[in-house]
Order: sequence, then C-alpha cells, then structure tokens
Amino acid sequence: MELIDEAVADGHEEFRPLTELSPEERRQVITLPPGIARLTAVRHLVLYGSNLVRIPPEIGAMTSLEEFTPYTSHWLHWFPYEITRCRNLTRSTVSTRALFGNYKVRPPLPAVPVFP
Repeated sequence: MELIDEAVADGHEEFRPLTELSPEERRQVITLPPGIARLTAVRHLVLYGSNLVRIPPEIGAMTSLEEFTPYTSHWLHWFPYEITRCRNLTRSTVSTRALFGNYKVRPPLPAVPVFP
C-alpha cells in the first residue's frame, strides 16, 4: 500500500511495484490490493515475472492504463472482466507459455484405454 500511496502522490505514469521489493517480499505477493483503483494516472502497469495468482477487479478503475505487462507471471491464468473498463488499454504482453505450458517439455496426456 505504501508503494501505491507514493505513486498516487507523485502522479506516476508507470507503476512497477515489484522492483521496489526484495526477492523474498516479491514471492509473498500473490495479489494486488484493491487500492490499485487509486492509480488513475498510471499508463503502464508492469508485473513482469510476478507470483501473482489474481488481479483484483479494481483494475477497472485504472482509467489511464494503456499498457499492461504481466509477462512471465506463471501463476496468473486469468484476468478479471473489469479490465475491459480500461478503455485506453491497447498493449499487453502475456506469455502463452506461462499460461498454457511449453509443448516441448509438457508431459504427454495419459493413454486412454480402448474397449472393443
């Protein structure tokens, strides 16, 4: 919350909350606080390589958001519908390998028995 307070007070246009945290602190962050709704001046939200498992619906209040970078956030498999309220959002970087796995190293599906 302190990082959000600082970004709001300074009018940050780019918000990279994880770069301000130690590796141990970053591992503990699995969601963003609802306070992200206050980040109405932020144009670029960077969550590169996070351990996030969810984005709160309050992201829809980030009306200036133009670019969203959750790239390589391996546990983040869905985004809230409210992100569609970010009308200026035109760029995003999502890793399909992080979302769906890498076909080169993914274990095969189990064999299905065939009955006559």
